[in-house]
Amino acid sequence: MKRTILNLFKNKLNNVRSVGITSYDYPTSKIINNTGVDFIVVGDTVGSTVHGMKCLNDVTMDMMLMHCKAVKRGSENQFLIGDMPFMSYQPSNEKLTHEFYLSVSTAVRRFTGSSSSSSSSSSSSSSSSSS
Repeated sequence: MKRTILNLFKNKLNNVRSVGITSYDYPTSKIINNTGVDFIVVGDTVGSTVHGMKCLNDVTMDMMLMHCKAVKRGSENQFLIGDMPFMSYQPSNEKLTHEFYLSVSTAVRRFTGSSSSSSSSSSSSSSSSSS
């Protein structure tokens, strides 16, 4: 059964615990897909656990989007929660709006099957270089 935010909300209303797990890649989320896990979190800790970064402040929005896409490709059933990297939302409302748009448009393309990602990757790399 495909889980949505509504499923998680109903669980909360009915005092049913939801089960979540962290994943950063396709193979792990492929395994998780065949379990009873309700949601997957792609956290900015990907910087230290996968990329060996000493400081999570170096994790970029592009990096998070890349890992979220990989996890979503492997997981067809779980609700996906993606972290926004530190300070990706602080500088201004415009930057927050832009980063949110990139996240949502990536999700919409994934959901609708559209493969046009060149415009979002070029605009997201220019936005991350301006911070």
